[in-house]
Amino acid sequence: MASDPPPYQRLATCIDGLDLLLGGGLRCPNPGSVFLVILGGPGTGKTHLALELAVRTLGQAKERGACHTYYSFDQSPAELHAKLRADFDFYGMQPSWRRIVGTLESPEHAAQVHEFTLPQPAAEGFLALASLRDAPGELVRGGSRLFERLDRDLAAMASAATPTGTPLVPRLVAIDNISLNAFDDGPQARNALQSIRQQLAARHLHGIFVVETPGGTSDRAIFTAAEYAADVIIELGYHQVGDQFKERSIEIAKARHQFYYRGAHHFSIVGRNEGELFGARGERPTGIHVYPSVPTLLSHLDYEQSKREKPKTPATIPFGIADLNVPHGSVSGLVGPPSRATTAHWLALRFLLAGKKNGLLISLRETREELQAVARAWFGDEASRLDCISFAPEYLSTGKFMKDLYDEICELERRGRVVERAALWGLGQLKMAFPLLNESRMFLPWLSAFLKKKGIASLLVEATHQVQEDGTVSGDSTVPLTVDHLLALVETPERQSELRLVRSLSARSEKHGRTIPLPPDSR
Repeated sequence: MASDPPPYQRLATCIDGLDLLLGGGLRCPNPGSVFLVILGGPGTGKTHLALELAVRTLGQAKERGACHTYYSFDQSPAELHAKLRADFDFYGMQPSWRRIVGTLESPEHAAQVHEFTLPQPAAEGFLALASLRDAPGELVRGGSRLFERLDRDLAAMASAATPTGTPLVPRLVAIDNISLNAFDDGPQARNALQSIRQQLAARHLHGIFVVETPGGTSDRAIFTAAEYAADVIIELGYHQVGDQFKERSIEIAKARHQFYYRGAHHFSIVGRNEGELFGARGERPTGIHVYPSVPTLLSHLDYEQSKREKPKTPATIPFGIADLNVPHGSVSGLVGPPSRATTAHWLALRFLLAGKKNGLLISLRETREELQAVARAWFGDEASRLDCISFAPEYLSTGKFMKDLYDEICELERRGRVVERAALWGLGQLKMAFPLLNESRMFLPWLSAFLKKKGIASLLVEATHQVQEDGTVSGDSTVPLTVDHLLALVETPERQSELRLVRSLSARSEKHGRTIPLPPDSR
């Protein structure tokens, strides 16, 4: 006996970080559809988000002949196609996206139909890029007029795609870009959008509407129509940081039928030019990358951990020197004067390589290649168990830093390299090279909480002139206030290094007590 279909279906956006905010994707009844409204002021990234959603969700379609239609009031099909091909390389998807199988021109609109190969057992899918020459208000206000146009266009597009031998199956329609100024008043806009939502649901068509808000995302009154009609609302904008930097912000304002993470989150758009990546330090693929707020990421980790069977872990692990042991997953701090920075770095690498699994070195100063070269020079073949991630100077928000670190650890886990220990050094670079991190009082506490939730024992290394003879640290250092165990490198009158266990909740050195002897091969 066949089982009943699930009551809900989920449309994964496949945009980096966005599905995390949505708890896996856009959820809607089955059968049914999602009516998504993207709101924001000029230049906030609305068009690109809608275009990427249309392309990426089509890439995941399982229907044979699935067709997504993207209408634009502002750009021609050729301009849209050039943006996808030249600026974003079709997000790294199949080359057959570049093949135009049909073109349409009429006094009312123009369209290009593109074919690409879907994963088996499906065959071709189609992306139709079209321009609309009507006045946006007149077309949308009627509601039914829009769908009369869509029916005519799909019939013409089906004829253009006939030579492929695959019929069109309409699955999604996107309309870009409608200004709410096109509507006379709130009730009229609400009725029009509600009518459009009903038409989409009746046809089982997902809908994406891009709506420009003249007053920007702070003008809440003008959103009323969309709030009543839409299943999901995504608001885009800018968040001012000081007087020198604006970061793009994304917020899920509404998501009917599903859980979602509230609050403003940072995102960036990575493009390409002549084969080179620009933005996000050139390390991320083309497209939108969403960096969830740190509280969101920590909540997500809690949820992910609750679904997994907890592995058996030892109560304590060796630190890597003398008989010092620290609790599994705890946070240690190592402070010392700049003159002893080399010794501190040697101790950090010793800590990372003291376990049987892999260690992750996080640097705010040296490059990945420089870090690996130093580790090989000091520890030889042992350094093969060391992974490195380096952050170049930039306006790097705490959320973006944490997302980069989260992605790096997930990628290492996918490759079978389980991270057991992590160390961060280069904190002296925060003030000049990472102003947004430097201004965040919660940077180190959040980082510590993140590593604890991942079950990773960590070490925070800071060079400071504020270390006193007894190992305590004065000044505004946040390391002593953050860590569970504090170690200090102190310079003796004989200009030798001495390591002291200044404070600890549960770290132990049974034989040596508070003063820990350094190995003879320490730097």
